[in-house]
Amino acid sequence: MASLSSLSTTSLDDHRQHDWPEHHGRRRSSTRRQSIVERKISRQMTTQSLARTISRESLTSQSTEADVCFPLTREHPHIDFNVLDSFIAEERQCNVKPVASRTSSKYSPSSESLHSNNLPTRFSFMQGDNDTTHSHDLSGLVPEGKSFKSLFAPGSSAPWWLDCSCPNDDEMKTIARAFGIHPLTAEDIRTQESREKVELFRHYYFVCFHTFDQDQESQEYLEPINFYIVVFAEGVLSFHYSPAPHPVSVRRRIRQLSDYVNVSADWICYALIDDIVDAFVPVIDAIEYEADAIEDAVFELRDVDFAKMLERIGESRRKVMLLMRLLSNKADVIKMFAKRYQEKQHFWHQDQLTMHRGEIALYLGDIQDHVLTMFQNLNSYEKIFSRSHSNYLAQLQVMSFNANKRINELFSQITLIGTILVPLNLVTGLFGMNVTVPGEATGSLNWWFGIMAVLIAIMLVSFIGGSYWLNTGVDTLGQPEPTHRRIMRRGLGAEVKSIISSWTNDD
Repeated sequence: MASLSSLSTTSLDDHRQHDWPEHHGRRRSSTRRQSIVERKISRQMTTQSLARTISRESLTSQSTEADVCFPLTREHPHIDFNVLDSFIAEERQCNVKPVASRTSSKYSPSSESLHSNNLPTRFSFMQGDNDTTHSHDLSGLVPEGKSFKSLFAPGSSAPWWLDCSCPNDDEMKTIARAFGIHPLTAEDIRTQESREKVELFRHYYFVCFHTFDQDQESQEYLEPINFYIVVFAEGVLSFHYSPAPHPVSVRRRIRQLSDYVNVSADWICYALIDDIVDAFVPVIDAIEYEADAIEDAVFELRDVDFAKMLERIGESRRKVMLLMRLLSNKADVIKMFAKRYQEKQHFWHQDQLTMHRGEIALYLGDIQDHVLTMFQNLNSYEKIFSRSHSNYLAQLQVMSFNANKRINELFSQITLIGTILVPLNLVTGLFGMNVTVPGEATGSLNWWFGIMAVLIAIMLVSFIGGSYWLNTGVDTLGQPEPTHRRIMRRGLGAEVKSIISSWTNDD
């Protein structure tokens, strides 16, 4: 048994020694494969984490670029004409349409040309005394084959002015990028910020001012229009999203005063503000005339004029409230604007423009006085309309009281007539019955005339007594008590007093 066990043990050990190299090789190969798989997995995880990090950074950069607070000011701001030229080239490529026949396009006007002639003017460019260039889009301002820089006179110190009406988002972004406008300013213009304000930036200042629709035939008459002005050292950008006559008036004023006034970018901004404020004067003068007419006519109305007068007062008060809302913040904005002009450290080139800006600050103070005067006048006109409205309502109440009084008098007279006719109906009813008539046997009319005389006497007495009673009853509403009634009441009171005193004495 021992030998068998030893033999089995020896054979088993030999078998293990014989199989160990193969088993060990298998373990090494499986370990190597596992390590390779782990390295691949770790490499994939590293790649995914790196990609995730890169995507997160790209999203962060995109959100940062989309943020309105992204810094963009340049140390030496100049107009980036390459941006404008690229946008104009893309715009012209989008507007190009193939022509089907050269002959037809040569001898007959195309629909595109007819359509372009009817398009409204949205962009106007002016520099110095040169003619103003008008166009429906930015590409129309520049001749074919030339750069946007050709609009600016080389070496000229005259300020340029680009007026933009209803710019779309692409045009607004291009202008903001080319002229270095801060995203906050561009956002206020695109969203049509309604608050009047003045904001100073590093290389320009931004003015938001309210004007109004001056078309009296329009349904939006006196509705506010936002007017935005971006003033640089060399020129001005103006934006508005409704038709406004102020750019045309200021350009005409520049041509007329170019020989007498040192026209600068600040002066153009002042001229725009002054023209906007002057537009209120004719409307306020018309309201003043209307207030005087209503105040004089409120006590001279006929019955047919009541509805018209009420409509006139309501319409005038509506206009006054609209104008007061438009003028409410202008004085504060102009005051702050003039203060900024006087602070030299907030502007560029102080050594050259200090005196000119000081003069403009004086003119702005004059505009502020005009605004305050107009606002005070509107307050007084509102009081006049309110007082006229109260007087009008009081007059209507008096007329209503008089009408009710006349109706009461009419009903009183009808009641009196009815009271007189009731006894007559009684008499006629008695005579119409089958009874013996007085004086029927005599054959004379004495009884008939006697009865008629009695009836007439009763009617006269009733009429006189009723009229006297009605007159005294009406008079006691607003007149003092008649003298004879006071005497009768005193006499009655004396009799009652004497009777009471006599009873007391008897006791």
